[in-house]
Amino acid sequence: GESWDIVFVNDGSTDGTRRVLNELADRESCVRALHMRRNFGSTQAIQAGIDASVDGDTVMVAAGTYTENIDFNGKNILLKGADKTTTIIDGGGNDVVVKIQGGETNAAVLQGFTIRNGGGNPFNTNGGRGVTGGVFISLSEPTLNDLIIKENDCIMCSGLIMQGPSTGTTTLKPIIKDVQVVDNKCSAGEISGSSFSDCAGTGVHI
Repeated sequence: GESWDIVFVNDGSTDGTRRVLNELADRESCVRALHMRRNFGSTQAIQAGIDASVDGDTVMVAAGTYTENIDFNGKNILLKGADKTTTIIDGGGNDVVVKIQGGETNAAVLQGFTIRNGGGNPFNTNGGRGVTGGVFISLSEPTLNDLIIKENDCIMCSGLIMQGPSTGTTTLKPIIKDVQVVDNKCSAGEISGSSFSDCAGTGVHI
């Protein structure tokens, strides 16, 4: 059969989790324990799991609310939440919540999450329009499955943003199924001295 590893991310828990995971890792060669320096309140834990993974891995995320902004970093992995209604990635209004922009293929899968509260400084797409929001896909063909993308309410927000190459005839084909894009709002305004007045659609921006 195929070899595999299980990586546990401990976000600085003080309830004995470190000891239990270390003992498990000592007993089982397929188990690795990754300990955060302190408890970030479920912040950075998912990204730590992604950073520790390699192509073909599965990163499983327990139910809860994780306040962070994540990037697949070009990795073809399965990032899987316990349930889309109870496993929430909250961007904190700081940036796009999930970025998939490193040439990932259909083997890069985002599944089983609510994605909400994207924001931060809008950035220019190939078409020159400033955007930010929930999920940003650029020059990649990931699979999005069983997601809720909602409540991304910010200046130049869109729930789902996808862009291909600026020139040429290459057609990218991400797979999108069972994805709800609801209750996202876009507003005009000023950030860091830059004014944004041309508010684009708030659902899906292609």
